[in-house]
Amino acid sequence: MSSIILIEDEIIVYDLVKEYLQKKPLFNLEEIVSFLNYRLKSNMNFNRNKITLVIKALIKKKLILPGTKLARDDILEVAKRVEIYDYITAMPGAHLSEIKEYHEIGSNHVIWHLKWLEKFEFIRSARFKNQKAYFNSKFDKRYDEIFFYLRNAKVKKIIKLLRKESSSMNLTNISDNLNIHYTTVKKYMNILQKFNLLMEVDEEHKQEYLLNPKMFAIIQNVIDNLK
Repeated sequence: MSSIILIEDEIIVYDLVKEYLQKKPLFNLEEIVSFLNYRLKSNMNFNRNKITLVIKALIKKKLILPGTKLARDDILEVAKRVEIYDYITAMPGAHLSEIKEYHEIGSNHVIWHLKWLEKFEFIRSARFKNQKAYFNSKFDKRYDEIFFYLRNAKVKKIIKLLRKESSSMNLTNISDNLNIHYTTVKKYMNILQKFNLLMEVDEEHKQEYLLNPKMFAIIQNVIDNLK
């Protein structure tokens, strides 16, 4: 049940709601309450008001949603949707074009799967620089922006270079090594500094940079906590 805790009454109602949704095309609260009231008429623990309250609790927990026949348990029954969910979990901050390219499926197909994953709160999205990034719903929001930029191809190249080099590097060195314009390098280095991902070193009155191992350890821990 994706780690959502249900009390006994909710489990009983949820199982019956799923049975109802298999027969009916759409979720209709009034009809479901009537259906459950009939099915539970021999159970003295339930009446119409209690059934309504339990259903509303299930809606709040995103186990069922008005207007659809899908229940939360149905969402990860689709293999491709599971693949997309697993990718977003492993790659926080992934964006639409990246997900589409990796899974080799069309935009509409990806958007359809993302829609249901987000509706039932398996994932969530955040917008940066007019681009939407996707995260596992359990992902710590404090790190959203960091991981959005860590998905950037030029940022990845800069980090890879700094990891490879044993000594500090200045902006010109980085620009020349990566064949990326100095201004672009400076822009992304400023972003990495903003998130404390770099350490400054003063070498012969020139600013040089190293990766901050403590911050990268924190980032790795954030990822590990999702597994």
